[in-house]
Amino acid sequence: MQIVRPIRRPVVRTVSWWPFLTGSLCLTLTVSLAAAEVAPGDVAFYENEIRPLLVKHCHECHGDSEDREGELSLTSVAAMMRGGASGPAVVKGQPKESLLVQALEYRGIEMPPNGKLPQNEIDKIVRWVRMGMPAPEETDSSALRKPSSGEQFITEEDRSHWAFQPISVSSPPNVDDPDWNSNPIDRFLFREMQQRQIEPNGMADRATLLRRATYDLTGLPPTPREVHEYLSDDSSDAWEKVIERLLSSPRYGERWGRHWLDVVRYADTAGDASDYPVPDAYKYRNYVINSFNSDKPYDQFLREQIAGDLLAADAPREQYEELVTATTFLAISRRFGYNDTNFQYFHLTIQDLLDTLGQSVMGLSIGCARCHDHKFEPISAKDYYALYGIFSSTKFAFPGAEEVRHPKGLVPAIHPEEVQQLELSRQDRIARLDQKIQERIFPILNLQGDFESSEDFPATWKRDAEARVVANSSSPFHNVFPPGTQSVQLPNDSRNLGIRRAIETQTADTEAPLFINMDFRNISSDQSGEGYYRIALDHPENNFSPAVELFINESSVAARQSAQLTQIAPLESGVWYNLQIVVHWREKQFSGVLTDGTHSWPFKNLPFNSGWDGVVNSWVVDGHGTDATLTRPLRELDNFYAQDHPFLPAAERASLQKVSPQEQLNLQIPVLKELQDEKAALLEQKLYPTIYGVQEGIPANAQIQFRGEPDRRGEEVPRGFLEILGGDTLPANCKESGRRELAEWLTSSTNPLTARVMVNRIWQAHFGRGIVATPNDLGLRGERPSHPELLDYLSSQFLDHGYSIKSVHRMILSSRAYRLSSEVNPRSLSTDPANVWFWRHERQRLDAESIRDSWLFLSGELEFRAGGAHPFPPVSQWTYSQHVPFEAVYDSNLRSIFLMTQRIKGHPFLALFDGADPNATTGKRDTTTTPSQALFMMNNEFLAQRSIALAERLLQAVSTQPEQIIHLYEQAYARRPSDTEVEQALEFLQAYGENVSDSSSRSKEALAAFVRVVLCSNEFLHVN
Repeated sequence: MQIVRPIRRPVVRTVSWWPFLTGSLCLTLTVSLAAAEVAPGDVAFYENEIRPLLVKHCHECHGDSEDREGELSLTSVAAMMRGGASGPAVVKGQPKESLLVQALEYRGIEMPPNGKLPQNEIDKIVRWVRMGMPAPEETDSSALRKPSSGEQFITEEDRSHWAFQPISVSSPPNVDDPDWNSNPIDRFLFREMQQRQIEPNGMADRATLLRRATYDLTGLPPTPREVHEYLSDDSSDAWEKVIERLLSSPRYGERWGRHWLDVVRYADTAGDASDYPVPDAYKYRNYVINSFNSDKPYDQFLREQIAGDLLAADAPREQYEELVTATTFLAISRRFGYNDTNFQYFHLTIQDLLDTLGQSVMGLSIGCARCHDHKFEPISAKDYYALYGIFSSTKFAFPGAEEVRHPKGLVPAIHPEEVQQLELSRQDRIARLDQKIQERIFPILNLQGDFESSEDFPATWKRDAEARVVANSSSPFHNVFPPGTQSVQLPNDSRNLGIRRAIETQTADTEAPLFINMDFRNISSDQSGEGYYRIALDHPENNFSPAVELFINESSVAARQSAQLTQIAPLESGVWYNLQIVVHWREKQFSGVLTDGTHSWPFKNLPFNSGWDGVVNSWVVDGHGTDATLTRPLRELDNFYAQDHPFLPAAERASLQKVSPQEQLNLQIPVLKELQDEKAALLEQKLYPTIYGVQEGIPANAQIQFRGEPDRRGEEVPRGFLEILGGDTLPANCKESGRRELAEWLTSSTNPLTARVMVNRIWQAHFGRGIVATPNDLGLRGERPSHPELLDYLSSQFLDHGYSIKSVHRMILSSRAYRLSSEVNPRSLSTDPANVWFWRHERQRLDAESIRDSWLFLSGELEFRAGGAHPFPPVSQWTYSQHVPFEAVYDSNLRSIFLMTQRIKGHPFLALFDGADPNATTGKRDTTTTPSQALFMMNNEFLAQRSIALAERLLQAVSTQPEQIIHLYEQAYARRPSDTEVEQALEFLQAYGENVSDSSSRSKEALAAFVRVVLCSNEFLHVN
């Protein structure tokens, strides 16, 4: 960093930022022009982002059917440009002129008509139109794959592609320069440079190397003490000790875990339009960090993520949670749709998974084969659905969505036997509570049903308007309630008039009998009739399929026996009768006795209605199922009661408290509520930790889906693997989904892709460019490796070292090539401007996480502890929808990897500085320089507070300004400032201080301003 003339001007901040802003605008223009060119990867953007949106929101009305609305099809770019009744739907490169975009933005036309799409989805359509609407249908035919003859899909040319060949081991060449002949990596690289007459740079200085390696392996700057110790270590293995120290640091897993999370598009939310939180996702993030720190073999790391739940069944119990947690890799696939039963869009979730799995592990694009044989790669639709069947045979945890607002299917983090023990214990506790509730609920239900408890009809009854409570009319029987003056009355009428009241739910499995008491009378002969009314036990949801039915008319009581009525007793008008029934649920029988106080008519073991569906939750008096042309008697009802033990005979009087029904209710309801609340809490209680993972489903092969639409099925495809890599299918006797076999296939030593892809990713993270420049694409469209023999050598070493990722770090960091300077050699630059041959170490800007973490680290505020669960609102408060989605930012002083990552809305800092997009696998991050980044550094409170905190640390550490400047340079740049830099810094502090009115804070404010300049400088933001 150079601090020159602008610091002498009074308005220091504005002038010092102008060069930064100018460079930002220039680079922005360059990026915009480059974006206008359609790259092959843009086709994947259509397949992964645009087609799913069109299928989900548009194809129902604008598909390929003849009756599509407005004569418009949105199934292909050609159809969109052809348009419908209103003209072309899209104009390439011009979203503002495109009717489709106008409709989505509700500018004159409003589509979809049932509600505007979320803005992030509209933005994707706008971006795609601006890109020129790349899609497979519109690709230059010369780039498409063509079978060689007949139905053959994979050609010999395909099979000969370098990435599909076995890993070959070549001995490192000998070179004539002793400095380049000691490390195998150097020998491969130097040979290529010699052949091209490229002169490599010399070695970087030791402080630069330490800063480079520390950022590469931990994402943080070295401390001044670490710099001093390394510079003063003259031992021959000083560099090796640095490497081992950094690889052993817990910060290593946090740094390299972030690289993996980029690739697997990790997020803490579901990614559908409402973007529901996934509270358990953080456990996978921590699993990844721990796996890198422990140097878990990469093949094991992959197997656990694909089939961890299956491996857990045979593993020691102490490994169970870790193995199940690993499957979150599969479960965090993006979600589509609104509930857990609408699988209309789940095929898109599986596509997202297959696309991620293909690019992250195999370096191949698989997702495009969902709708057709891949137009670029030797991957057929059969290949796609062979893999698809493996995951459609898998059950995914459900995160919650607009219509079902709570998670379901979460995976227990403990062994099934422990789950069973805990569930049995809960069931036992619930059974005891149910018994206590039963003892309380019947008296309360009956008290609430006593017509003496209210001057009007009791609220617990459901009734027709004609039912009314009448005074001075009460039953003479007092075996349940004391004497009263009120009863309920139903008129003589041919209509189906009635009353209904709830009782505790009873089922065909209920063991204890239920006892029912009711008093009734037909009031008078002049208001009688031949029509029947009925007394029944049923539940209204079953379309009136009762268990017990008794029928009463002016002269008799009868029970239904199939289609016949069996008379129980004669009746007289004006006489009150007491009816007692005992119901035996398992036997499906009822018995009882009817009495008028003088005569009794018992009945025994009458069968239930043959059409009963097994549930009773109410008692009813109505006219259902009887002749509606006949008039039913005017009738009165009283003293209804239901309980779990026999009643006193009708002639006896109950011994009741001398309190009113309402007073009794006031005493008993709080006790019942306490019991019910205890049961509800027990049912909601989380007995064991859960994982947002997957479990085995019903194993089944998938059928090909024409154009990727699930309702257009073709032939069934056996579950298996890519034909270009052997095309094996699952064993005939496989009783599982196939994930176990898939994991073994991916990590087999004969699979040439898995090791190559990972080694290339490690190389890229260290050098800024992979040996294969397209890390997610080793297929036919990807770039060829610059050093194929080196890539295979590293891959074979990776395998020989048991898939140890740290072993690859050691090989790379101990090479001379890694330790080269970043200086620009004009001659080499003219020969190899892109540094394809690694003649220098590429200067790289810090990624978003390293910038933020470094600011917190230098200010002394960074908290070194593992992040836990995010403070999401309780599930009971989740009411998110596509129009009001979940949105949150949970700030903390933890490392950035522990921040909550939301899918549909980027983090305000990380997204601004080119953080990974969690909607798609990120093989390599873009690096942009924009005005908004500069404005953030100039104006945002976050950096301002970090600058103040670091300034305060410097003021406390040393007393003089020169010492403070030296300390700052050592911490930020890992070097001491030159005399000129100290002089310029002092001039800055003097000029800035003169503009601070408060003398007490002048030193701190001036130093904080200078700290901010340093923390925003190119030297700080880049690693040489």
